[in-house]
Amino acid sequence: MDTIYIEDLRIDTVIGLYDWERRIRQTVRFDLDMAFDITAAAATDDVDRTLNYKAVAKRVIAYVEAAEFELVETLAERVAALILDEFPVQQVRLRLNKAFALRGARGVGVDIRRQRHPSPAAERAFVGVGSNIEPSNYIPQAVRLMRERFGALNVSPAYTCPAVGFDGPPFVNLVVAFVATDEPATIAEALREIENACGRLREERTRSRTMDLDLLLVGDRIDEKRRLPRDDIRRYAFTLKPLADIAPDARHPVDGRRYDELWQTFDDRDQPLAVADAALGEAIAAAAGMTPD
Repeated sequence: MDTIYIEDLRIDTVIGLYDWERRIRQTVRFDLDMAFDITAAAATDDVDRTLNYKAVAKRVIAYVEAAEFELVETLAERVAALILDEFPVQQVRLRLNKAFALRGARGVGVDIRRQRHPSPAAERAFVGVGSNIEPSNYIPQAVRLMRERFGALNVSPAYTCPAVGFDGPPFVNLVVAFVATDEPATIAEALREIENACGRLREERTRSRTMDLDLLLVGDRIDEKRRLPRDDIRRYAFTLKPLADIAPDARHPVDGRRYDELWQTFDDRDQPLAVADAALGEAIAAAAGMTPD
């Protein structure tokens, strides 16, 4: 994850245990490191798609100036929580320095790291990956970019299959899973950006492509607007088989059956699959940071 930082932000506030400290304002200094993915902003040069560090600074200043805490520990915790609650950052490192609080020292304070935690029942996201233009090049590239964006990945075996709905070279398909810390709309946008980074052209839907990334599932969510769960799961062998490989005991949110059950009853006579080249499988596993079986 990238970092946007604010260094040596100085704010006057009431802080301290002693009576004399309760009657004056003292200067505290903040260093803030905020984990934020800058990919979209960098690609578009659009200020609306980055973290507004001026807004963060103004909010922190307003909060700290109005605060009256005895402990720097409390102030640090409250400011970190405020940033995580009100701004789209996944993690914040906060260093708070209370200048001249200790004789002989320039300052004392605390250095804390706090992050936005997924819910106890963290949702797994599943993404269908497909390519029929230089798949040995673009699939490892896409998997590597997904790992950089979403963290630890689990990948299914890769399969080759004929193009469906148009004439073109065979596709290579697989499914990738990761713990979802973003909402589906954010995940889908990130997948589109990865497709673009892999040279995806969008003039026609039914054509060969360097990269096709489809968000199949996010936990047990049912969302018609976001097409979750995606219909492709029960329609296409190249989606269902790798999903059954990677999550055999998980259940379809609508159908209720396990994915291995769905695959066992699937009629794949018109959708023949073959295990992809071993070298490509190794390249995909390496891109995902996994050790091939």
